[in-house]
Amino acid sequence: MALYCIGDIQGCSDALERLLAHIGFSPSRDTVYLLGDLVNRGPDSAAVLRRCMRLDGALRPLLGNHDLHLLAAAHGTRRASRRDTLTSVLDAPDRNTLLGWLCQQPDVERVLHPSLPECDPDHLVGRQMSGPGSVLSFVLAGGFDQAAAVAERVRLITHAVSLGGVDSLIQHPASLTHRPLPPEARPHAGLLRLSVGLEDSDDLTHDLALALEGSRA
Repeated sequence: MALYCIGDIQGCSDALERLLAHIGFSPSRDTVYLLGDLVNRGPDSAAVLRRCMRLDGALRPLLGNHDLHLLAAAHGTRRASRRDTLTSVLDAPDRNTLLGWLCQQPDVERVLHPSLPECDPDHLVGRQMSGPGSVLSFVLAGGFDQAAAVAERVRLITHAVSLGGVDSLIQHPASLTHRPLPPEARPHAGLLRLSVGLEDSDDLTHDLALALEGSRA
């Protein structure tokens, strides 16, 4: 069994196929983490998503900024720019299937960020503030133990009490800030809060991918 990390596919389906063939990827044996930006800029984002869906389980994506931009554009919270190449997804007959799959990440039950329509029902982004910001939360399916393990296993990202700053920080409230509170007053045991800093996005997603992989051990 081999573990691979691939970043910045950006809609280049043919290049992805050539790379998988070059490394001798076997979906029954190997695992590939896709470290952000599956879509946009390249010619066929829809083909990339369909390929990933067919190999679901063997290819495990972590969403990058272009992927989140696609979801925001699909939900009407952001406008697609003239430089985007997202029409192959947005106009696809299986659009809802592709977008639904993109939202369902391994290990992650829910992502919370103001750019997502369900997190901003009053449409405050753009009215109350100019953008959604760089702090997000996500809930892991493995609950307390998995979230605590991820927070401890990251190396580039710092496990911290407070959030915000130029360095990326992660916090597991249930084992840190909210631990003294009674159970009914604590947030979800699998909740992690992440403040994204100025580090390279590929380095950050790689750090999280390895921490998630290790948290299953």
